[in-house]
Amino acid sequence: DSSSNPGDQINRFKEAIAGQEFLKSLLEKTNSVRLSAPPSAPQSISDGKMFVVFTLECRLGDKTR
Repeated sequence: DSSSNPGDQINRFKEAIAGQEFLKSLLEKTNSVRLSAPPSAPQSISDGKMFVVFTLECRLGDKTR
């Protein structure tokens, strides 16, 4: 996340993924998209722009026939 305050948009991104119609039918009903570990410490690239690295985990429900 390289927003103006790195890390602030993680939850918004997580909710956007969980809200996708295609994924809603595939994801578990609770805790389907979660942050799998705390975000990294803020880092910067050569131009000085700050960012954090994060990983989201998507848990798919059991597939039934």
